[in-house]
Amino acid sequence: MTAPGSRWTQATTDNGGPVVYLLCITPPIAGHAHHYCGSTWDLASRLAAHAAGTSQTRLMQVVKERGATFRLVRTWYGGRDLERQFKDAQHLSRWCPDCAPCPRISLPNVTPWRVRRARHVEPPAGLLVPRARPVLATSAATGRRWARSFLFEHEGATADEIEQAAAAFQEPYYSGRRTPEGDALNAAFGRVIEATLVCLRAPAAVAS
Repeated sequence: MTAPGSRWTQATTDNGGPVVYLLCITPPIAGHAHHYCGSTWDLASRLAAHAAGTSQTRLMQVVKERGATFRLVRTWYGGRDLERQFKDAQHLSRWCPDCAPCPRISLPNVTPWRVRRARHVEPPAGLLVPRARPVLATSAATGRRWARSFLFEHEGATADEIEQAAAAFQEPYYSGRRTPEGDALNAAFGRVIEATLVCLRAPAAVAS
């Protein structure tokens, strides 16, 4: 295990709240299991258990058994619901700063599995179910509008400067009380920023 030390691992459990963490495994287990995502209320203890092979996670037990190593590459404030969003989204390498040239800033914009399952349950006969208002679409549109304003204010900044400023801009929300509307807004904001960063970094990638 390698100790964290980057700006991607600033979320901690020191404030008494849970965090979601991302581990990068080397070499990949079975040739494809390269990352593990979990959540905990005590990050230090959980990482120690993973390193000792005593956690309840079978993948991390196999990491220990096969002599592989892992590194804590990223943390987010959040609990089991956010962990499930990452696992439902799959392809964790997109958020790994060790594996992705431009790791994603925004969180996965997926509906948790248990919510999707509940949508397929028929309501009891005679029960009136109110129609959902399109508030999430409105929130997403607001997020895109905020992103355009943010980019206008940071015109002329480098890709790294924009990325750092965007992360700092979103940190207060993800550190506090989250809502579905806020998640939709911040996810849309993040996607616009990510697309802009790809465009800004494309010339440098071609030149190299």
